Amino acid sequence: MPSARRSLRVHLTAGSRVDEIALRPSYPVVLGMVLVVLSFAASLSYSHFLLQPIDEQALAIAENAVPSMQHLVNMRVELAHLGKSVRDLVAAGGAAPDPIILGIDATRERIESEFHLYRDLPISSAEAQWAPIVDQRLAQLRNATDRVRYADRGASGRDTLHEQFEPALEQTDAATGMLQRLSETAARVHATRILQTRKQATFIATLLGGASLAIAFVTTFLVLWVLRTRAHIAQQYLQLQSERNTELEAFAGRVAHDLRDPLGAIALQVLAVTRRHQLEPALTPHFDAIDRQLERMNQVIEALLEFARAGAVPVADARADLTEVLNAVLAGIRPRLEAIKVELTVTAVPALEIACTPGALSSVLANLLGNAAKFVVEGSELPRRIAVRVSEEAHTAHVEVEDNGPGIPQEAEQRIFEPFRRLSTTRQSGFGLGLATVKKIVEAYHGQLGVRSRPTKGSVFWFELPKAGPIPEAHSMTSAGS
Repeated sequence: MPSARRSLRVHLTAGSRVDEIALRPSYPVVLGMVLVVLSFAASLSYSHFLLQPIDEQALAIAENAVPSMQHLVNMRVELAHLGKSVRDLVAAGGAAPDPIILGIDATRERIESEFHLYRDLPISSAEAQWAPIVDQRLAQLRNATDRVRYADRGASGRDTLHEQFEPALEQTDAATGMLQRLSETAARVHATRILQTRKQATFIATLLGGASLAIAFVTTFLVLWVLRTRAHIAQQYLQLQSERNTELEAFAGRVAHDLRDPLGAIALQVLAVTRRHQLEPALTPHFDAIDRQLERMNQVIEALLEFARAGAVPVADARADLTEVLNAVLAGIRPRLEAIKVELTVTAVPALEIACTPGALSSVLANLLGNAAKFVVEGSELPRRIAVRVSEEAHTAHVEVEDNGPGIPQEAEQRIFEPFRRLSTTRQSGFGLGLATVKKIVEAYHGQLGVRSRPTKGSVFWFELPKAGPIPEAHSMTSAGS
């Protein structure tokens, strides 16, 4: 026995180290993933920031430069039309028709309108400096045009045409042409800025994309390394679990063998006392209770021996009466619950036979109820309560043991079923084999188990075992004949 205990302690220490490594946060992986996300986010954000000036320059071209050039081109076209109309007016002499005069007035209005539309648009500083000059030239052109209209259509009209109107028209067209070139220059500046900004944004986006890909590559390498390490740890863990289970079976066998003889001696002593001496009526129920508990303990020991010998292989055609076994377990644990002032509630148990041995079922129930009784005293809620609920499913029996103890941390809900595992916060004594034994027995008989827990509010341990099938006819006839 000492060597077995030392071996168990070695496995317990090794298992804690494996779990510590397995559960340790992968900080390099987390940091790498964060850097990948941040790098891509930074790349997108900065690229968007760099592309904003492109939108502004494009809008400046679309909403300012292009309309400005269009209005100036229209002005020059109308100036050319005005020159032709005035020349036609002078050439016609005194017989000039009214449509020519009306056409001149309409052309002048269009020239003024185009210039006002141009001035309403945002323009560059160079255009703003040159626009007043165009305004002066338009005023001179208006005066020259009026002199031609109202002058004598003969030689005086021709002199006014050549001396005043033609120079004013040329100067106005030249000034308008200068404005047009300045507007084109502003458009080219915007286009150049767009090209520069696009090149810069492309370079920065490429640089950030490359950095993001590099970080993603490093992170992928880290993830693969961590996965490979975790797989190796998982393999070690499974090997360790197998060794633990082997040790558990050996330990259970040794314990069962070591307890069997003392328990048999106690049973013989109780039997001898009850046969040799006339017991007082008041003591008879106590000796009966001792006898029942000795019988139950013997069943548990037999189940452990059977479990250890079979290597978790269940006995074929095993069956146990759930009501009978549960009542026996409750009878044994009630004095303990009364001593710690626990309210026990048991729902009505349907008549069920479970496909496992009575000893194995007794061990499962006793471990779960004993575990609840052990930890309910550490809870803060009063009164202390334990509830047992049994329900019948289609092919299984579902049993729950609920307590209002301190509960179990979520990260420990699976580990508590492993051998040699105990909560670090508990003050209760134990070696961490009770729930592991329950798990091994339930799974050996093709059942399921689990726990639902709320910290500081209690826990619900549950298990399901297949219902026993109908008794074979041959076995039934043999039982009847006997």
